[in-house]
Amino acid sequence: MNAAFSSDGRYLASGEDGLVRVWDTRLPRPPRQIPSEESITATISGDGHLIAPAGHTGVSSTARQTRAYHLPAGTPAGPAITPGGLIMDAAFSQDGAWLALATATTPDRHDATFVSGGGSGQIQFWNPRTGERLGEPIPLPSEPRGLCLHPTGEWLGVCCSGHGLEINPATRQVRHLFSNPKFANAGATLANGRCAYSPDGRVFATWSTFQYVHLWDRTAGRDLIEPFHPDGNAFDLSMTEGTAALALVGLPMHLALHDLRTGAPAAPDIPYTGWPYRAQFSQDGRHLLSAGGAKTAQIWDWRTGQLVCPALPHEDAIMAASFVPGTSWVVTGSHDGKIKFWDAHTGMMIRPALATKGFVLNLQPTPDARTLMATGYLDEGILLIDLPALFPKAELDPALLKLRAEIDADAEVHPGGGLAPLSPQAWLAKWKEYRRQSPASRFAGPPPLTE
Repeated sequence: MNAAFSSDGRYLASGEDGLVRVWDTRLPRPPRQIPSEESITATISGDGHLIAPAGHTGVSSTARQTRAYHLPAGTPAGPAITPGGLIMDAAFSQDGAWLALATATTPDRHDATFVSGGGSGQIQFWNPRTGERLGEPIPLPSEPRGLCLHPTGEWLGVCCSGHGLEINPATRQVRHLFSNPKFANAGATLANGRCAYSPDGRVFATWSTFQYVHLWDRTAGRDLIEPFHPDGNAFDLSMTEGTAALALVGLPMHLALHDLRTGAPAAPDIPYTGWPYRAQFSQDGRHLLSAGGAKTAQIWDWRTGQLVCPALPHEDAIMAASFVPGTSWVVTGSHDGKIKFWDAHTGMMIRPALATKGFVLNLQPTPDARTLMATGYLDEGILLIDLPALFPKAELDPALLKLRAEIDADAEVHPGGGLAPLSPQAWLAKWKEYRRQSPASRFAGPPPLTE
């Protein structure tokens, strides 16, 4: 690779793989840090104003304390909260008025404990701003793992080591949905118990409870798919309107897609090379983002099983991946400690990677896409990254950005993710189309071309 600075040192030009890129060397605002002892995930309120550290549903959480912080400033919003147990997960109400904590009270959390029983735990509700507990703890039939809030805000979904249930925070009513014939081994997987509601709130899903995954139809009171998977585990699950995607680790490893009305396959399985750790739909439901142990992330047209751009590489396993709402960006985080930003149309990096000290396990943008939360085994604790500071407002829409990228690369991006070299005539045709669509005020390139 060749590189050179501009005379004022503001820009850096780099040349590699037939492309020349120009980088703005001015450093963005450094990520804000929230101190977190043994806390490798966090929850964000529905209005995007508050954040609270939590434990982790697997690898034996040791988080015993949390507190709410303001977003995006990262300053304390209330006192420390100590629930009297291991904090497995947390969830805010939509307006941030209360914070639910899933606490484990199992006396001995060794693997053998979960062979004979599901452990013990409770749900506690707290006022995050005053640090007051709201009522008595609600006991659970087995140790809690993951929490999620119903789209209406009326129910709190709870994934336990052997059960699925939901709680009405207003009335404290507990509704038991299902139970598993055997309990989840506390150390069996990296993410041992997570849950989510479908966008319309009709389906309650739990996954990563070793060998079990539920798509529970709350109206019909039944599972939409066979919940027991003896040969594998679902590491991740995502739902869009009418469809669920599962990242299944087993024989064979693949991405499975199910209809959320019937449970039937919504599209053919997508074979996966390496362990699939992440699966997430785009906001519009058209694309599926996956990532895993093969050190790459992929963006799929899940209906056809075809890649929409080249793979997105890291130097180690990718445990975190997310679309950024309202943009054409994808962000990935890896065991290599790097957070990378990509254009979802071209698969090209759109800025240099951010380096962290440790493993990045989770990336979550706030609803307004102004802040990116990064968590994991990070020396810095929880990182709050200012996205507008990283990315000046784009002057071109996604279609023109893709067209410009193809001109820069002298290649056409095919739906399957491959790059095909352009003939001189095809390159000139794309350039003319770019000139035709791009307003003259935005154009800052070489002199007009003639044939």
